[in-house]
Amino acid sequence: MKYIFITVIAISMLWEWGMHSEGMFLWIYRIGLGGVMWGSVTLIAFDFYAAVMKKNSPFMQEFYEAIKKDLFVCLIVGLSFVAFFSIIPIKYNFTNFDVAGLGISFFVYGFFALIECGKLRVAGHFLPKRIILAMFALILFSYIGSFYILGQIVLNKFSPMQSLWYQISILCSAIFIFTESNRMRFFLEKERVEVSPVLLELFASFKKTNGLYQQAALASEQWNAHVKKLKIEARTKKKNEQRKRKR
Repeated sequence: MKYIFITVIAISMLWEWGMHSEGMFLWIYRIGLGGVMWGSVTLIAFDFYAAVMKKNSPFMQEFYEAIKKDLFVCLIVGLSFVAFFSIIPIKYNFTNFDVAGLGISFFVYGFFALIECGKLRVAGHFLPKRIILAMFALILFSYIGSFYILGQIVLNKFSPMQSLWYQISILCSAIFIFTESNRMRFFLEKERVEVSPVLLELFASFKKTNGLYQQAALASEQWNAHVKKLKIEARTKKKNEQRKRKR
C-alpha cells in the first residue's frame, strides 16, 4: 500500500515536471489542485477498499457505505468508457474530455453536501461560517477552473499527454471534494470525528511524517470529548429549565 501511494505521487510529479508553463492560473492549478489530488484520491481508494472489505473501523465502514453507490457508479462508467474506446476502430482523441467529465458532477455533489453542513448543529452549535465559506471558495475555484481547462482541451491548447494529465487531475479533485464534503457532513450528523485507522497505520509506516496524522487522531479525540461535554452541559441546562417551569 505504501509503495503504491509513493508510485502514484512520483508518476504525477514526473509527468507534471515535463509540462511547459501555460500561464499563472494553470501553474497555480497544477501546484495547488493537480498532483496533490492524485495522492489524496489514492488514500481515499485505500480507505474505501478497506471499508468495503470490512477491514476498516465500523465508523468508517458506515461512512463509506453512505457514498459507496456514487463511487461505484463513477467506476462503472469509467470502465465502460475504457471498454468502448478499446473496441471502436477510431483512434482515441485526447481533445475529448470524457475522463474529466466523469468528475464534474462530483463537484456539484460537494456543493450540496457543504450546504447541508451549514444547516447542521453539533451540541447545539453551527459550524463557523468562515469554514463553510472557505470550503465553498475552494470548490468554486476547482469547479470554474476545471471548465476553463476543459475549454483549453477542446481548443487543442494542450498536447495529448498534457490533456490526459489535466483530465485525471480534474477527476481526482472532484472525487476528493465529493468524499471530504460528505465526510464532513457525516461527522456533523454523528457529532463525532474519527481518523481512519487504516490511514493512521499507513502514515505510521513513513518515518518522516512528523506524526501529523497521529496528531490529527489526537485532535479528533479531543474534539469528541469537547462535544460530549457540551452535550452533557446542554442536557443539564435543559433539565434545570424544565424543573424551574414546574415550580
